[in-house]
Amino acid sequence: MKHMNQEIVEQTEKSYDGVAQGYDDRHDASTNTQKRFWRILRPFSEYSKSAKSILNIGCGTGRVLEMLQNKNAIGIDISKGMLSFAKKKGFCVARADAHQLPFADCSFDLIVAGNGVFSYLNPEIIYDECFRVLADGGILCLHQYPQKIRHLRQLFSAPKTYTTKKYAIGDFDDYVNLATKSGLRLERKFQWRSLRQWPYVLPIYSPAQFLLTTHWVLKFRKPGTRSNLRKSLTWVCPSCFQDLLNDDTSSWQCSSCDKSYPIYQGFSDFGPIFDDEK
Repeated sequence: MKHMNQEIVEQTEKSYDGVAQGYDDRHDASTNTQKRFWRILRPFSEYSKSAKSILNIGCGTGRVLEMLQNKNAIGIDISKGMLSFAKKKGFCVARADAHQLPFADCSFDLIVAGNGVFSYLNPEIIYDECFRVLADGGILCLHQYPQKIRHLRQLFSAPKTYTTKKYAIGDFDDYVNLATKSGLRLERKFQWRSLRQWPYVLPIYSPAQFLLTTHWVLKFRKPGTRSNLRKSLTWVCPSCFQDLLNDDTSSWQCSSCDKSYPIYQGFSDFGPIFDDEK
């Protein structure tokens, strides 16, 4: 398995650790941003109503978890700073790399990823991992920003490139093709244009989608029925994917490779693990 570049992980973690303090306050200071956020991510909330087990990739301080209001939801992130605030809100969270999810196969019937999280992730890996931990019939719902965006005053000029993340995917078809390659099927897409004033965001329909879209919400499904969803959450070693044992309250121990993962500040730390650490 290919793993995320260590330098990219460390830079991302440092960046979000640095803004964790006051992150929620800055977000809440803008009523327009809040209204836009909740409307764009409304599909997350709708799909969570019937979900029995939910994974939020890139949960940050727990804003999406708060919106889901589902006691069976768990969040992961690589920023300890962001996770500490999510934990204070009472959410079940863990530090983990989405390329090496510490969960057994078929653990979730819904995975959500908001705020362009997949731009930080290697598409050659992340869709395969989502497919693995989704139960048959499970849903992956992700929110992304197009790599290239046109301002209204620039409709007839070349679009500006705003997404500079390492693994930023160029266009809509790239997301769909990579997900399809992993076995997921696109069921629905929502396209939005941000506005500074009311109604703060507008739905975009063909043929203007590639000119005006500033947000995508994509719904993928793993084929099958939900007959194989696990009844309880099973943590596994992200290095060898064997079951973890928790004999005390300070760490997890792998039953196969003897790796140990600490538990502190109320959440577990599962990595990420790089090739030279395996």
